[in-house]
Amino acid sequence: MPYYPKSQVKTDLYTKGEQFQIKSTKKEYIGYYWKNSRGDIFTKKNPNVGGSEILEIIPQIPLPSLDSIIYAEGNNVYNALKKINITKSLLLPSYFKPSPTNQDYTVGNFTRYFAKKINENIYVEISKNIYDKFKKKDKKYAYKSYLIFELVWTLTGDILQVQQINKNIIRLTEQNSKITGLETYLKFNYLEFYGLYTEGGEYKLPNGQIYIGLYHIHPNKGAMVGRAHVLTPHDKLTPISQSSLQFVSLIQSIESSNLNLTDQKPKDPQARGNTPGY
Repeated sequence: MPYYPKSQVKTDLYTKGEQFQIKSTKKEYIGYYWKNSRGDIFTKKNPNVGGSEILEIIPQIPLPSLDSIIYAEGNNVYNALKKINITKSLLLPSYFKPSPTNQDYTVGNFTRYFAKKINENIYVEISKNIYDKFKKKDKKYAYKSYLIFELVWTLTGDILQVQQINKNIIRLTEQNSKITGLETYLKFNYLEFYGLYTEGGEYKLPNGQIYIGLYHIHPNKGAMVGRAHVLTPHDKLTPISQSSLQFVSLIQSIESSNLNLTDQKPKDPQARGNTPGY
């Protein structure tokens, strides 16, 4: 196993199952695992423990039942045989915008839930609560008319790796469920909710304390606290390693180039002096 700097790995993570399988055997994995900054996942608590095996995400895509495929408002004979009362108002899946927690960013991923109307390319992102209602075939909900599924969405790591991982999981879902249009529904945004995260040893706060948590790179002010830039005051971060300094400079140059291409006006006219920033 190659050497990984502490800032490039997340250790002592744990899965209760139904999330990963051992890549070589396809056997479900339950226990401790760790991951590197590229998004690769391994068994054991950390890379220093021998015998680590490569893990991969288990596709958990429920297939529609025969009832779900046949059921339709116009199929009166089938509905009568099945004693389906189509005049009764059933609850439909409602849109839900997920918001990853700090714990999700620490782990590096979180689960998103979706419903797709049978035989139509109509998608909607739903909450875990609504997902469970449909999965349990709650009679108050139109579960026969929808296919439900979940995606394990990667949040942190190397930006190109994260982009590729999320693209792969979307396409794997489409392939396994024999559906199309999911990428279009998600607007091909494979980096939605993406965040930079440091476990320490890379940046310090203005008071000298080592910073652990989400951060972003501002084109003028450099590294700052929080996943994204906001108007309320938030601290600037000081890189404490050469690699962190180089990373900040690289992102700043990219961001500055993008700003120059889209808008010649300064987007942050109050960014003067050595204020903490906002």
